[in-house]
Amino acid sequence: MGIPTSVGGRWLWPQKADYIEPTVARIDRFFDDQLNDQQETAVKDIVSPGHRVPYLISGPPGTGKTKTIVEAVLQIVQDRKARVLLCAPSNAAADTLTRRLRARLTPSQLLRLNSDKRTFAEVPQTILQYCHVDNDKFGLPPIIDLMKFQVVVTTCLDAAILAKAQVTNHDIQEAREHYEAILGKGTGPSPLHWTHLLIDEAAQASEPETLVPMEVVFPTPYRSSSGALTVSPEPTVVLCGDIKQRKSSPSCIRLALIPSRPSHSLATCS
Repeated sequence: MGIPTSVGGRWLWPQKADYIEPTVARIDRFFDDQLNDQQETAVKDIVSPGHRVPYLISGPPGTGKTKTIVEAVLQIVQDRKARVLLCAPSNAAADTLTRRLRARLTPSQLLRLNSDKRTFAEVPQTILQYCHVDNDKFGLPPIIDLMKFQVVVTTCLDAAILAKAQVTNHDIQEAREHYEAILGKGTGPSPLHWTHLLIDEAAQASEPETLVPMEVVFPTPYRSSSGALTVSPEPTVVLCGDIKQRKSSPSCIRLALIPSRPSHSLATCS
């Protein structure tokens, strides 16, 4: 894809020098009034722009990590231009995220993307209206409709459906540049389509699994007027999970080991 190694390097092997303190966003109202102070802080941090390394939410089971992720998604989509790819390693976990979001998001805002190999019996009845069905099988909506969804929920591996359909940030940027060249327009990067990637239960995913949705949201390089290759802007990446469990994802462990300041976004929701 020609992605500058600096972006992939910061996402997969972050160093202390890669971290820049973002400007903390202001949130006037939380949808979930049961969040504790640490969870509210994590949500504010996630919504804040300017993350150069993935944001890690870590804590043992039952500490509210998933509800923090759900609140963060709801806050992100207050910006109507935001587009969130929300993933989990398993269908069960992705279904849970969909069920929690359906209380606040409509079927025109939220898509539960399923593999065409998944059966209807496997999907909870309460979320079927959030799934796209074509010829009696689950599938991908027409691209023009897909682009309108503010949140797409799927498993890490099924995010490959988006890559196969060529609706990654890289593919979308290339298409824009192609048409801008024909029309004689365009002087810089277009806005990202996928502005956020959040992976719940990321510690349970293998590193190759987490790379699938990361490929979908990777920013694409462009040449400035001076001819320099650069990447701007970059999406926000959030990994959520228990890094102390056995066989925890190497990506989460590396994030946890960054020797950063206490204010770094290694928020625990305990």
